[in-house]
Amino acid sequence: MQHTAAWSTRRIKPCAFLRDLRWRRPPTFCLLVALVGPCWLLNIWRIGGFVAHQTSELSSSLIEEEALPLHPEKSSAAVVEGLRNAEPAMAAVDGSRSWREAQPRSLPPLRRRRRRDDVERLLVALEDSRASDAVAAHLGETEPRHGSRAGHSEAGREEGALPTLPRLEGAPPVQTLLSPPRRHPDFRLALTVPWIGQSFPSWFPYFLSSCARSAFLADWLIFHEDATVVGQEELPPNVILFNMGKDGLGRLFGTKLAAAIGEDALAPRLVRLFQTAFREFAYIVTEYKPTHGTVFSDYLKGYSHWSYTDIDMLIGDLPLFIEREELVEYDIFTYHFGDVYRLYLRGQFAAHQNREDLNLLWTKCEHLGSGLLSELEYKYRVVRALAKQGKRGRTRFISAEGCYSHAVATTPGLRVKFASKAFADWSDDAYFYVADGAVRKCPQPAQVWHGPRQQLVSGSSSAQECEPFGPRIAPHSLLLEGVQRAIGNREPVHIHPNCSRWVDEKWRVCADLNEDEAPRYNVLLHNGKWQSQRFESRQPSKSLEGAFLHLQRWKGRYKQLKYGDEDMPILRGRRLFKLSARGLTPIDTKYDDETGIAQ
Repeated sequence: MQHTAAWSTRRIKPCAFLRDLRWRRPPTFCLLVALVGPCWLLNIWRIGGFVAHQTSELSSSLIEEEALPLHPEKSSAAVVEGLRNAEPAMAAVDGSRSWREAQPRSLPPLRRRRRRDDVERLLVALEDSRASDAVAAHLGETEPRHGSRAGHSEAGREEGALPTLPRLEGAPPVQTLLSPPRRHPDFRLALTVPWIGQSFPSWFPYFLSSCARSAFLADWLIFHEDATVVGQEELPPNVILFNMGKDGLGRLFGTKLAAAIGEDALAPRLVRLFQTAFREFAYIVTEYKPTHGTVFSDYLKGYSHWSYTDIDMLIGDLPLFIEREELVEYDIFTYHFGDVYRLYLRGQFAAHQNREDLNLLWTKCEHLGSGLLSELEYKYRVVRALAKQGKRGRTRFISAEGCYSHAVATTPGLRVKFASKAFADWSDDAYFYVADGAVRKCPQPAQVWHGPRQQLVSGSSSAQECEPFGPRIAPHSLLLEGVQRAIGNREPVHIHPNCSRWVDEKWRVCADLNEDEAPRYNVLLHNGKWQSQRFESRQPSKSLEGAFLHLQRWKGRYKQLKYGDEDMPILRGRRLFKLSARGLTPIDTKYDDETGIAQ
């Protein structure tokens, strides 16, 4: 009892503990430590060794769920290294024996099973990747052929360029090893989308499906904050999702823009203001579209061109419409819906050469440049005022199609093209068809799809102007000739401010063109001179195809639908569907690029 009392009341000093342990601990405790301690330490050593071994092994060869983790700062060589390290294990597997027979018997059953699954996944990945020039080049050479990998371009060969290979949803992003499509060796376009919200819209899987056909020339870089992705199984290889985490976009915008305007000390303040603004008024993220070349500059390395864009679109065959002349001769080019008399850069598509001087044109707009802090503080005051009233409303929104378009139009020496190549859902009577990535408009289609329970039926007897399910207009070509042919000489155009009423009058730039004739013209800006150029279409007489379809009106109705509903069915791999004001209808039949639809 006396010994126990001394133990419970005396203060233990670290140095004294080793000097007189027998008087500081009860005999029973010391006996237990002597018996259990060595076993416990041995288990820790064994577990630590197992974890270290597994970590080193998995870091080079493991592909979880058929994907290899790829952080933005790492290169695609990690993918190839994983395949190279896995090849000895694959070679050890004889086709006449089972996977289990090929595993080392010294491993425990659980580890043998894991290794067997890992090697099996790697083998499948390697077989898929052998069709890829990029991976094959890495396996046999030190550097892949230029243009064989996404992100290769004439403008983006600098060292340290971030890989722009396809990534799937996840934290961290992951890299699939499916064979990438053939890519253009000289040009690569990145289309950037920052998305604020917990989930993507109901039509998002249809948008994803429509992007695949443009993989020859374009990638979509979609940045989100822990959003749930529905239809991820439909993700094509040229759509890359970056999960920026909670408030990650506000952090990125604040940091990058503060550095660009030379106000690094304001970065913490700008970050907080952007995070609050995006959280309370998600729609204003589109106000900062012109800054994407700066904000996402780390992700755009290796791309020759970039464009801001939206996801309320169905993408057509972009490589068919984008011309080599546009990529080489113009600093910026944008696609219109037949209304080129409104000379503003469309928020859906405005391709910029990836150059620092062009990427900083947004600084000419006060609310984006020198007045950025005051504009964000105003928005913050609106948030606080509404919160005091227990309300949530809208704040001031300054369209990127106003000031920025005016800044581009008034910058000396720029070459800009405004081309009529896109569609919009301006009429509820219109029908659009997506045939394996080709967006076609057919007012009187020769073949009509009435629903999943019916077959294709003949349309109007006079409806031979358009064939929605016809063959591909032309295969992708390195020449990028486009679908328009210039007619006649260029004519000078008078500029006035009497259009685009939603834009402040001081920023309006309008061409003196007849609205009915405008769809047959493109407008060009060369060294401060405005000119119009009439064109004719190279498309076959039975095709009316566009670079993309913008859902201006119908998306309001689509928002009320849910992916999987009757009017928004699950695609299940199908890439033919019809669009109307009511909804989207997948078409369950075969399609061939050469011959069109096969019944």
